[in-house]
Amino acid sequence: MDFSAVFINSFALSDVLITLASALGCGLLIGLERERSKQRENQQSFAGLRSFAICALLGAICFLFGVNIGIVGAFIIGGIVIFSMKSQTEDVGSTTELAFVMTYFIGAMCLWNTPLAAGLAVLLTIILMTKHPMHSIAGKWITEAEFKDGIFLLALILIALPLTPNTPLWGAVLNPYIILKLVTLILAVQALAHIAKRLLNTKNAMILSAIASGFVSSTATVASLGMEVRAGRALAKPNAGAALMSCIATLLQLLIIVAGVSILWLKT
Repeated sequence: MDFSAVFINSFALSDVLITLASALGCGLLIGLERERSKQRENQQSFAGLRSFAICALLGAICFLFGVNIGIVGAFIIGGIVIFSMKSQTEDVGSTTELAFVMTYFIGAMCLWNTPLAAGLAVLLTIILMTKHPMHSIAGKWITEAEFKDGIFLLALILIALPLTPNTPLWGAVLNPYIILKLVTLILAVQALAHIAKRLLNTKNAMILSAIASGFVSSTATVASLGMEVRAGRALAKPNAGAALMSCIATLLQLLIIVAGVSILWLKT
């Protein structure tokens, strides 16, 4: 991407207008969410609907006149944000300030890739909108044990797996990378099944919950369903069907694991 080739003389008037309209739309989208949040939570904020729209337009206009001017504009935006954060009398977070800086660069991105800029604007708006659901998930829905297990799984995927040598040991019998890949895949499938079980654990979704539980342990699922029937808390036929689906889920898990380790195994 050649940033040095961006000058106002290289654009037709129609292209300039389309770029500015795109930047304005992105700024209005983000600013609309911030304005609604400010009014809904009755909080003071240094930027609202108009400020975000102007910020996105400023990003497009500054980089339209040259990269150097765009960089100067970025420093000005950074200075405004720093001044705002220092003048706050109470800790209200820095989400709006960070979104303000990102809005400037989203407006500038409209010069090179308008669809990407629009996608980033939508993504940023979604992140800003999900403040309370994210806080609820982090503080209430996820338990401490689930959080630690999730960190362990991410460490396997992002750190251990890329660093594991993909070379056979002991006469091509054992490959550390394949073994760790198998373990990681099993844990990932079970993690997704656990999340599905948490989401579907209702009476109206017994079959789906049993399928999700089957990815973790079909034996434990069948035993649990049988105990419910024995205690008289459930009917035998529905629970029998759920137990069968749990066993099918276990077989599906095996197919996923085999395909993840080596797709050639399925062909043979």
